Amino acid sequence: PIGPFQGLIPLPQLAAHIRNPAWGDEIGAVVNGDNCPDPSKGYPECSTICYDGSLKYLKECVVPGINKMPQVVVWPNPVVYEGRTCTDLGFISSIGLCPDPYYGDSGTCIFISSLQ
Repeated sequence: PIGPFQGLIPLPQLAAHIRNPAWGDEIGAVVNGDNCPDPSKGYPECSTICYDGSLKYLKECVVPGINKMPQVVVWPNPVVYEGRTCTDLGFISSIGLCPDPYYGDSGTCIFISSLQ
């Protein structure tokens, strides 16, 4: 089956290009560990959204809930994967713009669970 958002093309090179250097070069991904204890299993065992981008931005803004939208998704058990992207974890499609302008100049992207 094809998901409603499958086929949107993530542009990680663009995300890295527009990322403000103040956020650093280290990347990461964050998911809700309660809804996705093992991202490699795909949907439905991993039923969540994944955020990826600057590790510093994820740790300072997404995980603590400074940005309220991710707070709904990754709380109460955010798990950060350092040095990995959502696609590295098996998430297949961006669910919007990648990078998403909602997250300013951080270069953050949002992905849905894989449909295995």
